[in-house]
Amino acid sequence: MKFEAYLFGLNAKWYLLATGILVACYGLSHLARWHWTLDLLSHFQVQYAFFAIVFFAIFVVLKMPLAALVMLAVFAGAFYETRVPLAQPWQFSPPQRIETDRTALRVLHYNKYYSNKRHDQIVQFLRNGGQPFDVVFLMEVEPDDAKVLRAALADTYPYSLPAEGIGPDFSLILSLHKPLSTEHRIVAPEHVRTRGTRFTIQPNGFAEPLSLYTLHTRVPIAAQGQFRRNAELSGMARWIASDPSPHKILAGDFNITPYSPYFHDFVRESGLTYQTYGVFPPGTWVSFFTLPFLKIPIDHMMAGPGMRLLELTPGAAKGSDHHSLIGVFSAAP
Repeated sequence: MKFEAYLFGLNAKWYLLATGILVACYGLSHLARWHWTLDLLSHFQVQYAFFAIVFFAIFVVLKMPLAALVMLAVFAGAFYETRVPLAQPWQFSPPQRIETDRTALRVLHYNKYYSNKRHDQIVQFLRNGGQPFDVVFLMEVEPDDAKVLRAALADTYPYSLPAEGIGPDFSLILSLHKPLSTEHRIVAPEHVRTRGTRFTIQPNGFAEPLSLYTLHTRVPIAAQGQFRRNAELSGMARWIASDPSPHKILAGDFNITPYSPYFHDFVRESGLTYQTYGVFPPGTWVSFFTLPFLKIPIDHMMAGPGMRLLELTPGAAKGSDHHSLIGVFSAAP
């Protein structure tokens, strides 16, 4: 084959080389259970889809139909795999809200990052212009951060659960509603000391208490890290599945995207529903990337069968490497 075509000053062979790497990464991502590095490759289905459609257009211009067809196939496959984890894969628009619904609950999840000390900005963000969230899950909040934020927000959020644990277990939960019960549990005691949290509230309009869960998993780098994260997810799934209440919400930093087979395991074992709206899930990490399609969704919210997701959108980062995640839920009709 002669590479006589050029586009943007580059010879066609360089585009073929780039697409070869793309195809290899996309193909290897389907072997995620074989090795932790291949599991990492499974997280980039959105990026595979985006770059595949870009290269498809390039090869159409270069009049290379076979290469264009391969890229179109990769785009279709990767895009399909972004829809598979969803409870309603082909619902792109959120359900219409009922104006008389009194059970709408606004939840914020935010991994603020350990070294992020922009407390004033975070406080202003959480006050949300005088319309605070019903429940706020803050992660990587060390005790000194918790002390500052709790004091500054006491007039806005009258109830709080203190920072717990060490390392990734540091968290702070703020609520407009009085907690009825609280429990911390080591979710995978044989393998790692990570603690999850469960607490219950009964907001106005809810006929029954609502259970809220949160967890921050270990980073799945190297085989041990992946093993620990998977053990945390499995333990959390069993805990949630043992809760008979259909009214439950989970929010957390799972260090996993919906495209990993281990995420599929979690959804199946927990009995929760995973849903997002829009063409792609809201990417939350890395917040410093300007282009949205470069970010991956590793922060999540899911709900039990008694809840309905009305909205799920990324929020401000306020100095963190994560965007916050804002969810609006209501009791299922």
